[in-house]
Amino acid sequence: MIGLALMLTAAACTRDPPSPPAHLSDGSAARPAPVALEGVDGPTVLTRVEVVQPGEARQRDPTTACIRAAGAPEVVAIERVDVHGTTVTYSGPEGRSLYGCDMGAASGADPAEDGPWCGRAFGLLADGRLRDPRLSLGCRNAEGKPIGFAWIEPTADSAYVAVLSSGYSAVYPVARGLPVRVGTDDVDLETSSTTFDVTEHAGDGSRLRGYELEAAVSG
Repeated sequence: MIGLALMLTAAACTRDPPSPPAHLSDGSAARPAPVALEGVDGPTVLTRVEVVQPGEARQRDPTTACIRAAGAPEVVAIERVDVHGTTVTYSGPEGRSLYGCDMGAASGADPAEDGPWCGRAFGLLADGRLRDPRLSLGCRNAEGKPIGFAWIEPTADSAYVAVLSSGYSAVYPVARGLPVRVGTDDVDLETSSTTFDVTEHAGDGSRLRGYELEAAVSG
C-alpha cells in the first residue's frame, strides 16, 4: 500500500499542466501574445479585437443587431473574440454610458428577437468610470457550461490586459480607450459572481500593475 501511494504521488507530481486552448471561440487558431509579458508565467493566448467604424457593419451583421437593439446611433464599436465567446462594446451618447453584447458558443438567445446575443450589459459612467464591471451570466460554452463576461477598465498607459485562466493567460489588446470586456468559465452560480486575476502591460510587455477584480451580477 505504501508503494502504491508513493507511485500515485509521483504520478501527480509529474502530471503535465493543462494545455492552452488551440482555438478561439470562433474556430480561429489561438496565437500567443506578440510580446513577452513581464510577470506572466506560462502560455498566453492572444484574443482578437476589431474596431468597427460607423457604416462598416453589414445590415444583418451581429454587431449591427447589438447596436440597433439598444436604440443607439451609429457609433464606433469594439468587437472581441476570446476562448469563451464574442463581445461588442460601444459608448452611449456623449460618452456618459457604456453598452455591451455577449455571445457564447451555445447562446440560447432568440434569433428572431436578439440575434445571436445571449447577454447584454449597460453601465452609467461617473467621472468617466463604471460603477462596477457589469457581469453577465446569460451565455454558455459549447459544453453547455455557464460563462461570464465583465468589463475591465485599464488605465490610459496600458496596451494589454492579461487575465489568468486554467493553464494559460488570455491577453486582450486595449482599443480606443474603452473598457475591455473579458470572458471566463470560472463562475460561482450560487453568488452570481466571479473573480478575475488581472495584470496590465505596456506595449513592450512591461508590467504596469496587477490586481484581482471581483465582479457580481447587478441588482
